[in-house]
Amino acid sequence: MPPWTALGLVAAYLVARRYDTRIVLSAGLACFALASLLCSDLSADWAIDQLRTAAAVAGVGMGVFSVGVLRFAVFGATMQDGPTVGVVFNLARVLGIVTGLAMLSHLLVEREKFHSASLVESLAATDPTTAQRLATTAGAFGRFSADTVAAQSAATTALGRAASGQAFALAFADTFIVTAIVLALGAVLVWALPSIPSEIAPRPDPRRSIV
Repeated sequence: MPPWTALGLVAAYLVARRYDTRIVLSAGLACFALASLLCSDLSADWAIDQLRTAAAVAGVGMGVFSVGVLRFAVFGATMQDGPTVGVVFNLARVLGIVTGLAMLSHLLVEREKFHSASLVESLAATDPTTAQRLATTAGAFGRFSADTVAAQSAATTALGRAASGQAFALAFADTFIVTAIVLALGAVLVWALPSIPSEIAPRPDPRRSIV
């Protein structure tokens, strides 16, 4: 288990025992939303170093969210209800994952098509910047081959791959933004759920006296 997730589990358990469980559930969704938002400005040059912060925030959110959603799932259930609750919970989890991935995958594909079309329009052969880049890349390939036609073809292919990678990076950024918005909305809608009583009853105020 990642250390950030373990930290989130412990913190969420301590909070959920004393306070409203909706705080824990909302905080977990808010962590997921923040992690998605941190990835919304990604580019094709991103590597693991740029993802460490978002991964840590998502790890904390996983631990916090797990405690909150499990308390809601098993609240009021008896030992006899355990198998049924487990089956329904896992079925709902699988359906949610499959449905969410399907919707985000469709969004990713459509946004990639949009960005690819936009980039292709901007990469016209008559554009001075595009022509200069093609000439520079073709010159680099020409050092390894005397065939100028092959070098020009290789330069065009390399430019196409770079444009495709940029389109996918922009599509992923759009998907992360939509994910962050949906998760932030979910963190707010959590408060429409009924409250679960805390395990530890609040201590009476000693300053109050019985009249």
